[in-house]
Amino acid sequence: MTASARTCGRRRAVARGRQVRKSKVGQALTEFALVLPILALIFLGVLDVGRAYHTHVALSNAARVGVIYAQQVETPQVQAACSAGLTTCGHIHASDVITKTVGEAQGGISITPANVSVCTSSYQKTQNHCPISPADLGTSLDTIEPNALITVTVTITTFKTITPFVHLTTISGAVSGQIFPY
Repeated sequence: MTASARTCGRRRAVARGRQVRKSKVGQALTEFALVLPILALIFLGVLDVGRAYHTHVALSNAARVGVIYAQQVETPQVQAACSAGLTTCGHIHASDVITKTVGEAQGGISITPANVSVCTSSYQKTQNHCPISPADLGTSLDTIEPNALITVTVTITTFKTITPFVHLTTISGAVSGQIFPY
């Protein structure tokens, strides 16, 4: 076959639309377009789980501050005045722990006193339920029982996810510790 015959044959193949392309650009672009929505959903799901973990850690940190505060038995200001004999000793109440915990929420997370619950082992023994009821929030923690186990739990029920596949609405953080004797 001569060179002109080969050229003529190519022209006929182009005219009929049967020319085979050697480039894979079109194939890669098509595959990327098919895989992109799946990758985007995976990315957004990972983002949701990361946000949920961040929220859990922030709630746990706020609860930790509440437990540490409860372990002091007295507020630091009153403790100094009480030691000097300037005032009567005022012990920390469960409502004080809740107030301190609410004040420590960080990371763009806002909590209210309704999101915080306080429970002590002695309260659960005597009342047969936990957390401490609103009527008993004024009870001094050291009069409940020295060395009692205290648990502060912070729960939010308004977590909004980006993707519809991650079903998280309630996230909580809880920390337990022992109340030191006075």
